[in-house]
Amino acid sequence: KQIVNCGIRLFQEVYSLGIDEISVEGSQEQKPKDQATSRQKWELRGALGALNWKCTQTAPWMSATVSYYQGVQNDAAIDDLMMVNKLVRESKALADVGITFYSDIQEPRLACFSDASWACRRDGSSRGGVICLLVSKTFLQGKESAFSPLGWGSRKLPRVARSSTSAEAQQLGNSLDSL
Repeated sequence: KQIVNCGIRLFQEVYSLGIDEISVEGSQEQKPKDQATSRQKWELRGALGALNWKCTQTAPWMSATVSYYQGVQNDAAIDDLMMVNKLVRESKALADVGITFYSDIQEPRLACFSDASWACRRDGSSRGGVICLLVSKTFLQGKESAFSPLGWGSRKLPRVARSSTSAEAQQLGNSLDSL
Protein backbone atom coordinates (compact mmCIF):
# COMPACT_ATOMS: atom_id res chain seq x y z
CA LYS A 1 0.00 0.00 0.00
CA GLN A 2 1.41 3.40 -1.00
CA ILE A 3 1.39 5.98 1.80
CA VAL A 4 2.01 9.72 2.03
CA ASN A 5 5.48 10.91 0.91
CA CYS A 6 5.84 7.92 -1.46
CA GLY A 7 6.55 5.37 1.27
CA ILE A 8 5.30 1.81 1.07
CA ARG A 9 3.52 -0.12 3.81
CA LEU A 10 3.47 -3.92 3.66
CA PHE A 11 1.21 -6.16 5.71
CA GLN A 12 -0.32 -9.62 5.35
CA GLU A 13 -3.84 -9.18 6.67
CA VAL A 14 -5.59 -11.83 4.57
CA TYR A 15 -2.72 -14.28 5.02
CA SER A 16 -2.68 -13.79 8.80
CA LEU A 17 -6.39 -14.40 9.13
CA GLY A 18 -5.98 -17.72 7.30
CA ILE A 19 -3.48 -19.28 9.73
CA ASP A 20 -5.14 -22.17 11.57
CA GLU A 21 -4.78 -22.99 15.25
CA ILE A 22 -3.66 -26.44 16.38
CA SER A 23 -6.40 -28.81 17.54
CA VAL A 24 -6.22 -29.27 21.33
CA GLU A 25 -8.96 -31.14 23.17
CA GLY A 26 -10.28 -29.70 26.42
CA SER A 27 -9.14 -32.76 28.38
CA GLN A 28 -5.58 -32.25 27.09
CA GLU A 29 -5.48 -28.72 28.49
CA GLN A 30 -5.70 -30.24 31.98
CA LYS A 31 -2.39 -32.04 31.38
CA PRO A 32 -0.18 -29.37 29.77
CA LYS A 33 3.08 -31.33 30.17
CA ASP A 34 1.79 -34.36 28.23
CA GLN A 35 3.36 -34.95 24.83
CA ALA A 36 1.53 -33.79 21.72
CA THR A 37 0.20 -36.44 19.38
CA SER A 38 1.82 -37.02 16.00
CA ARG A 39 -1.16 -35.29 14.35
CA GLN A 40 -0.75 -32.27 16.64
CA LYS A 41 2.98 -32.11 15.88
CA TRP A 42 2.11 -32.11 12.19
CA GLU A 43 -0.35 -29.23 12.77
CA LEU A 44 2.30 -27.46 14.88
CA ARG A 45 4.77 -27.59 11.99
CA GLY A 46 2.13 -26.11 9.69
CA ALA A 47 1.23 -23.30 12.09
CA LEU A 48 4.88 -22.45 12.77
CA GLY A 49 5.72 -22.56 9.08
CA ALA A 50 2.89 -20.12 8.35
CA LEU A 51 3.91 -17.84 11.23
CA ASN A 52 7.56 -17.99 10.14
CA TRP A 53 6.61 -16.86 6.65
CA LYS A 54 4.80 -13.87 8.14
CA CYS A 55 7.85 -13.12 10.35
CA THR A 56 10.26 -13.14 7.44
CA GLN A 57 8.05 -10.91 5.31
CA THR A 58 6.27 -8.36 7.50
CA ALA A 59 6.39 -9.20 11.23
CA PRO A 60 9.89 -9.00 12.71
CA TRP A 61 8.45 -8.57 16.22
CA MET A 62 7.25 -12.20 16.19
CA SER A 63 10.56 -13.71 15.08
CA ALA A 64 12.02 -14.60 18.49
CA THR A 65 8.90 -16.39 19.72
CA VAL A 66 8.39 -18.32 16.49
CA SER A 67 12.09 -19.27 16.47
CA TYR A 68 11.82 -20.59 20.03
CA TYR A 69 8.83 -22.81 19.27
CA GLN A 70 10.41 -24.10 16.06
CA GLY A 71 13.10 -25.51 18.34
CA VAL A 72 10.60 -27.62 20.32
CA GLN A 73 8.60 -29.09 17.42
CA ASN A 74 9.95 -32.64 17.78
CA ASP A 75 9.39 -32.76 21.54
CA ALA A 76 6.28 -30.58 21.83
CA ALA A 77 4.01 -30.75 24.85
CA ILE A 78 0.40 -29.60 25.08
CA ASP A 79 1.41 -26.30 26.69
CA ASP A 80 3.64 -25.61 23.66
CA LEU A 81 0.63 -26.10 21.39
CA MET A 82 -1.44 -23.74 23.52
CA MET A 83 1.29 -21.07 23.37
CA VAL A 84 1.54 -21.37 19.58
CA ASN A 85 -2.26 -21.11 19.37
CA LYS A 86 -1.99 -17.92 21.42
CA LEU A 87 0.61 -16.64 18.94
CA VAL A 88 -1.72 -17.47 16.03
CA ARG A 89 -4.51 -15.49 17.72
CA GLU A 90 -2.12 -12.59 18.33
CA SER A 91 -1.08 -12.69 14.68
CA LYS A 92 -4.73 -12.45 13.66
CA ALA A 93 -5.42 -9.62 16.12
CA LEU A 94 -2.47 -7.69 14.67
CA ALA A 95 -3.17 -8.71 11.06
CA ASP A 96 -3.33 -5.09 9.92
CA VAL A 97 0.09 -4.25 11.42
CA GLY A 98 3.01 -4.42 9.04
CA ILE A 99 6.24 -2.70 8.16
CA THR A 100 6.84 0.59 6.40
CA PHE A 101 9.57 1.59 3.99
CA TYR A 102 10.13 5.34 3.82
CA SER A 103 11.36 7.13 0.72
CA ASP A 104 12.40 10.37 2.45
CA ILE A 105 15.54 9.11 4.20
CA GLN A 106 18.12 11.88 4.05
CA GLU A 107 21.85 11.09 3.86
CA PRO A 108 21.23 7.35 4.28
CA ARG A 109 23.32 5.20 6.61
CA LEU A 110 23.14 1.57 7.68
CA ALA A 111 22.40 0.63 11.29
CA CYS A 112 22.16 -2.78 12.90
CA PHE A 113 20.83 -3.87 16.28
CA SER A 114 21.49 -7.31 17.71
CA ASP A 115 20.68 -9.23 20.85
CA ALA A 116 21.24 -12.72 22.18
CA SER A 117 19.73 -14.88 24.86
CA TRP A 118 22.15 -17.31 26.47
CA ALA A 119 21.10 -20.95 27.00
CA CYS A 120 17.42 -20.06 26.53
CA ARG A 121 16.47 -23.08 24.43
CA ARG A 122 15.45 -26.40 25.95
CA ASP A 123 18.61 -28.05 24.69
CA GLY A 124 20.72 -25.38 26.43
CA SER A 125 21.72 -23.63 23.23
CA SER A 126 21.43 -19.90 22.74
CA ARG A 127 19.46 -17.77 20.32
CA GLY A 128 20.29 -14.47 18.64
CA GLY A 129 18.36 -11.81 16.81
CA VAL A 130 19.17 -8.97 14.45
CA ILE A 131 17.47 -6.11 12.63
CA CYS A 132 19.29 -4.05 10.02
CA LEU A 133 17.93 -0.66 9.00
CA LEU A 134 18.43 2.08 6.46
CA VAL A 135 18.40 5.28 8.53
CA SER A 136 18.90 9.01 8.05
CA LYS A 137 22.23 10.41 9.20
CA THR A 138 20.37 12.29 11.96
CA PHE A 139 19.34 8.94 13.48
CA LEU A 140 22.97 8.29 14.39
CA GLN A 141 23.01 11.67 16.15
CA GLY A 142 20.15 10.58 18.43
CA LYS A 143 17.47 12.53 16.59
CA GLU A 144 14.10 11.23 15.47
CA SER A 145 14.18 10.28 11.81
CA ALA A 146 12.67 8.00 9.23
CA PHE A 147 14.05 4.48 8.81
CA SER A 148 13.35 1.42 6.72
CA PRO A 149 14.00 -2.19 7.75
CA LEU A 150 16.32 -4.07 5.42
CA GLY A 151 16.50 -7.45 7.11
CA TRP A 152 15.83 -9.20 10.40
CA GLY A 153 15.74 -12.59 12.01
CA SER A 154 16.02 -14.71 15.11
CA ARG A 155 17.62 -18.14 15.21
CA LYS A 156 19.63 -20.65 17.17
CA LEU A 157 23.27 -19.64 17.45
CA PRO A 158 25.51 -22.12 15.63
CA ARG A 159 28.13 -22.49 18.37
CA VAL A 160 27.73 -23.32 22.05
CA ALA A 161 28.06 -20.16 24.14
CA ARG A 162 29.65 -20.49 27.57
CA SER A 163 28.28 -17.18 28.87
CA SER A 164 25.86 -14.39 28.08
CA THR A 165 28.75 -12.26 26.80
CA SER A 166 29.85 -15.11 24.52
CA ALA A 167 26.33 -15.39 23.06
CA GLU A 168 26.15 -11.61 22.56
CA ALA A 169 29.56 -11.52 20.84
CA GLN A 170 28.64 -14.44 18.57
CA GLN A 171 25.38 -12.75 17.54
CA LEU A 172 27.12 -9.42 17.03
CA GLY A 173 29.52 -11.11 14.62
CA ASN A 174 26.58 -12.69 12.78
CA SER A 175 24.82 -9.30 12.71
CA LEU A 176 27.84 -7.54 11.25
CA ASP A 177 27.90 -10.21 8.53
CA SER A 178 24.23 -9.43 7.83
CA LEU A 179 24.97 -5.71 7.68
